[in-house]
Amino acid sequence: MYPSCLNERTKAFDARRAVRCVLAAALFSRMPTELPVPGGPATARCDAPSSRIVRLLVVNEARVAPEALAAAAEEAAAIWATAGVRLEWTFTPASFAGLQDDTVIVAIRPALRAPPAPGETEPSASHALGRVSFGTDGRPAPLIEVSIDAISGLVLAGSQFDRPIQRLPLANRRALVGRGLGRVVAHELGHWIAGRAHAPSGVMRAGYQTRDLVESIRPLLPSGWRALFGGAKRAPSPRCAPPDVR
Repeated sequence: MYPSCLNERTKAFDARRAVRCVLAAALFSRMPTELPVPGGPATARCDAPSSRIVRLLVVNEARVAPEALAAAAEEAAAIWATAGVRLEWTFTPASFAGLQDDTVIVAIRPALRAPPAPGETEPSASHALGRVSFGTDGRPAPLIEVSIDAISGLVLAGSQFDRPIQRLPLANRRALVGRGLGRVVAHELGHWIAGRAHAPSGVMRAGYQTRDLVESIRPLLPSGWRALFGGAKRAPSPRCAPPDVR
């Protein structure tokens, strides 16, 4: 409901108050779109048609909340749907034996560790948001690792509606962390599919800042990838039901 702009006892027109009311109404009208709250009304599934299916087996080592996982799955799926790729998420995989060609393990870790530096025996802390390992033959391993601590730290450093994200309600914080997590997974999946190269902008840019993870405008895959993977497809509507992560 928009804030009321009427006062029965006031007969004189107050222009400044009217302007404030209009601005407030515009702000409140945007909030449900900018800050989705998990657990709202049920929505219908409407998966976009796809020419390729990639299966993601999620190991939730960091115990990320189901609401954030659902937001991440929806975000990554919408990004890759534009290239005709459908992502199938499994959050409680029973087995990792006999992985198919288009199956990737997504390990959500609290933090990532870098290989030991020359002369050292212990791995060091890594500030990377995510990574894919490549073999000596240049082929990627079927494993994506992401750091929820690094992603959350970057997301919570931002703001929405001139309010620090870390002061928003828990549901909104989880939705925004999930959005950032989904974009990082989408980025690393791009490396797994297409190699080590980066793009000047969009999902495959080399470095992410806070706004790249939280802004409402979804980053795009490189335009040339749409033809590579079977043509552009419309991303699923935000009203489509996210995968069940319970």
